Amino acid sequence: MHDFLPFLMSLAAAATSPPDAAPVEPLEKIEYIETGPEGAGRVHWLLRTDGQGRYESDGSTPESVVGVDLDVGAEGFQKISAMLQPLEGRSEVQCDLSATDQAHGLLTFYRGIRSFTLYLDQGCSAVAGEDAFGLMNAANLTILDWAGTDKWRDILVAGRGPSSMLWTTRRERR
Repeated sequence: MHDFLPFLMSLAAAATSPPDAAPVEPLEKIEYIETGPEGAGRVHWLLRTDGQGRYESDGSTPESVVGVDLDVGAEGFQKISAMLQPLEGRSEVQCDLSATDQAHGLLTFYRGIRSFTLYLDQGCSAVAGEDAFGLMNAANLTILDWAGTDKWRDILVAGRGPSSMLWTTRRERR
């Protein structure tokens, strides 16, 4: 039994080690999923290190459904990865106030068996210096260009509303 105790103690120490202590595995893919206000509509994109991926959007009508396979090469993945790198490891956006009935998104970075997800509340009134929405907007515009769809582009470029593709479109339709 005494020989077993050091083994258990080493396991406990390993389990409580900070995540930084483990070697960082390479980034394998980035995924973004956004659901519109009150669950109406969805935007989803996924990009792997080789530049293969998919962009999908579905709204409230069959005409608003878009699905496009992406093939932007490793350089494309590096571009999106570099844009969003400041958000990796964060779990939330810094807000002063938040409206709870707005769109929300999940940005996930995958590294081996580990993943890091940032929750993006589009109802957030971000504190000064908060850059998450600007970075996400830039990445979404790039993905839209690659997908060859201008469905949300005019509204995103105009900067009316938060970075959310669905949120701003719903507001424009009213």
